Amino acid sequence: MKKLKQIVFAGIIFCLSLGLSVNPIHAAGVSVSASQSSITIGSSFKVTVTASDCYATIHASCSNGSVKGGAADADNTSVTFTVTPSSVGVCTVKISGVYAAYSGNSDDVNYSKNVTVKVNAASSNSNNTNTNSSNQTSQSTVSKEDNRSKENALSSLTVSEGSLSPEFSANTTKYTVNLEGDKTKITINAKAKDSKAKVSGTGDKDLKIGKNTFVIKCIAENGSTRNYTIDVNVDEKPLVYLTLDESRLGVVRNLSGVEAPSSFQKGTIKIENQDVDAWTSDKLNLTICYLVDEENRKAFYVIEDGKPLYEFKRVQIDERNFIIIPIDKDLQKRDGMTFQKVTLKELELDGWVYNDQAMKNYVQVYLMNENGEKCFYNYETTEDQLQKYTEFTKTQDTFNIFIVTTGVLALGLVILGIIYIKERKNSQS
Repeated sequence: MKKLKQIVFAGIIFCLSLGLSVNPIHAAGVSVSASQSSITIGSSFKVTVTASDCYATIHASCSNGSVKGGAADADNTSVTFTVTPSSVGVCTVKISGVYAAYSGNSDDVNYSKNVTVKVNAASSNSNNTNTNSSNQTSQSTVSKEDNRSKENALSSLTVSEGSLSPEFSANTTKYTVNLEGDKTKITINAKAKDSKAKVSGTGDKDLKIGKNTFVIKCIAENGSTRNYTIDVNVDEKPLVYLTLDESRLGVVRNLSGVEAPSSFQKGTIKIENQDVDAWTSDKLNLTICYLVDEENRKAFYVIEDGKPLYEFKRVQIDERNFIIIPIDKDLQKRDGMTFQKVTLKELELDGWVYNDQAMKNYVQVYLMNENGEKCFYNYETTEDQLQKYTEFTKTQDTFNIFIVTTGVLALGLVILGIIYIKERKNSQS
């Protein structure tokens, strides 16, 4: 018996410890309940909406009767509505809206909940009682109604630059403003219809090239909010234009999503007395700008002394990076070669082919390597190899000419020396 008591006592202690260790979990959300499951026609019942650990907007509607009282929102509290059915049968009340939790996931969540109450026919004995009950309910509900103003409209909305399109109207919430490309700031002013409402989102605003979106909020006394949106479009057309080979190129101003080539650092340079965006590479000794042509094609161009020289094109050959550079006319003429378009690893470039049939598998190109050096390269088409070109033959010929010339000069000096010595001896004798 003593052992049995010990077992029972241990079980009680274990159950108590489980009860103490379990913490209640309060999940954020909205719950709806009715004060009664059935009523008599002519009476009213209450529907309570509770916002737990959240802020919720509330919209109440009824399929058989009318809904009075309550509020448009609930901030971690309860709101009560009075419902009066209009006919015998079933009265369904729908509560819907959006809530945002104060803890955990704070994203807006849509909700919709229904409560149903059976509506019975009235008996002669219960008419007076139900009427008195209904009056008491209505009086108690009216005393709890939210009397704060729901007015959340603006009476005016203006901008310091350009004009709103369409013209301002309190019930119109979306507007557009189009500005010239040189505008960098705008001031937005707004005034609420109700002096008890608050307005936010106004004041001085910085502008970037392209689309700028601003939201002005009008918050009523009861917390309900109306948003007015203004899209300010700043013209992206270039303010600075350059010329390259009779092509008109504009400096792109909207650089969203533009990534400069590796080794280039962003800065600014002066072109036509204006600061424009530019990137410089000390390794390549190049400065580039992002330009757009008349067909709206955008690319980087090498800039020197404020003028575009050529389009910046980087290619990878044999896992090495090269810059395609233009070939001056004085370099185009090369002994034993013909200047023309050549194909190098599916790239079509300006280059040379050899006139000698023994070199028919070779073409030559002129590129800038990743160290900024401009060099000639031979490309062997059958082996698919690119090698730096060195003019060994010319160097050897120059060396041979130097040796021969030096020998002839030395021999001449020796002969002159012998003649000089002989003539001196003859003169002495």
